[in-house]
Amino acid sequence: MTMDFITQKKDVILIGNPGIGKSFLAKCIAYEATQANIKVLFTTTMDLINHLIAAEADHSLLKKLQYYQTPTLFPGHQCKA
Repeated sequence: MTMDFITQKKDVILIGNPGIGKSFLAKCIAYEATQANIKVLFTTTMDLINHLIAAEADHSLLKKLQYYQTPTLFPGHQCKA
C-alpha cells in the first residue's frame, strides 16, 4: 500500500452498507500511515461534533479546530444514526 494519495492531497471515500469493513479498511490505512511516520487521527463523526460544540461553549473552538487540522491523515468515521 502506498500513501501517494496523502502527498497528492487526494481524498479516499469508503462507501457501503454497515458491517462490510469500511472502518477496518480506514484503520488499516491509518496504521500503514503511522508506519510511514505520518501523523494520524482517527475519530467518529459524533465525537468530532461533540468536541467542537464543547469547545465553542468554553471558547476554545479555534484551538480545537487547529487540533483537528494538525494530522496529515484524518480517516473520519461516518455517523451512525
